[in-house]
Amino acid sequence: MESNKFSFSGHESFPFRYTWLTKGVLNAKKSSDLFFSADAMGILGVGKNMVRSIRHWCEATNVLHKENNDSRTRNYVP
Repeated sequence: MESNKFSFSGHESFPFRYTWLTKGVLNAKKSSDLFFSADAMGILGVGKNMVRSIRHWCEATNVLHKENNDSRTRNYVP
């Protein structure tokens, strides 16, 4: 019997960090378009690629989702 091997890799070369979920949700509550604002790096205290990773992991874990399930929206809500 062949065993399956699973791996858990990162996004934008950054592995999942659980503190990002809290940071992403709390700040998205204040500003639903946070991840596309010019101030996102300053607000989150991270670089441009890490902002995209935070958005990815918040969406992948279902703690944030696009408002109105519209694929074109830039607004994320808890």
